[in-house]
Amino acid sequence: MAQPAEAARVLSRAIGLREALYRLFSQAGSRRRPAGDDLGVLQAEVTGALAHFRVAWSPAGFGWEWDQASSGLDRVLWPVAWSAAELLVQGPLERIRECPGQDTCGWLFLDVSKNASRRWCDMRVCGNRAKARRHYERTLAPANRSRSRAASAV
Repeated sequence: MAQPAEAARVLSRAIGLREALYRLFSQAGSRRRPAGDDLGVLQAEVTGALAHFRVAWSPAGFGWEWDQASSGLDRVLWPVAWSAAELLVQGPLERIRECPGQDTCGWLFLDVSKNASRRWCDMRVCGNRAKARRHYERTLAPANRSRSRAASAV
């Protein structure tokens, strides 16, 4: 059954949550106090999600799972809000990075590399562009120097 009004409401909440999480993690990574009501937005989503979190049994033991019986469109927000809250509470917040990619990419990522040295959101995208740009500048530099020498010799 199509639910366009409900879908629009959930989409609006998802966008609000995404924006609040970006600001929260950007500030948390810099050890700054959350601004505005970003924490309130997250808390509202976590509170709603917890009503659908269940203790479940499996042959491997007990664990957590999301209520499978719920057909609400907002169920996609539950694990996002819960995971974000867990990361804020348990960290490692010092490993949150902002990609310095060309034209200030700005994507946030969690650096889970062994020595905490990851720099790019995605090496295949921003990292590759930066390496290609440095290579181009290095190969261009000798050509510019030889033109400068030739011009000054004349």
